[in-house]
Amino acid sequence: MKIMDNLVVRLVLAVFIAFKALDAFFATALTITYRVNFVGTAERLGRLTPGDDYARLIPLMDAVPLWLHGMWVLAGVLYLIAMARVMLGKGWAHIPVLAALGIEVVANLVSRPIIKATGVVVNPNPSVIASVVIPFVLPLLLALVLSRQTPTPIATSR
Repeated sequence: MKIMDNLVVRLVLAVFIAFKALDAFFATALTITYRVNFVGTAERLGRLTPGDDYARLIPLMDAVPLWLHGMWVLAGVLYLIAMARVMLGKGWAHIPVLAALGIEVVANLVSRPIIKATGVVVNPNPSVIASVVIPFVLPLLLALVLSRQTPTPIATSR
């Protein structure tokens, strides 16, 4: 029995992928709630940020261009595609995970000058988990595990 044939394993992987999707959508969701003046929702989302207050992030939310939000949303959609492929047992789910990771890395690099220009410190005391594990290690490990779900060329030719 292959491990990826186990429903519990696929569910656990889907939860991790869903977490990455939410992580990718978070900044855009917070910005939208702020811009449409849903103060209560923005405050609730703001409690999930370092410092528990979205108000300090307002200059950054005003400075981030729409195309950068588009990159984050695209990464989130790719994670959702990977999650669906995992749940359906389709294989090749590692491809959208790696594509989403690549988009997130580019978005992170492009956003650094914007963040610096606003003077907002997004995470004043970043932990290794928040700055390395969640953004980079988790998706790479997911992609590695998910690549095991992909049928090998030898197995498909039989």
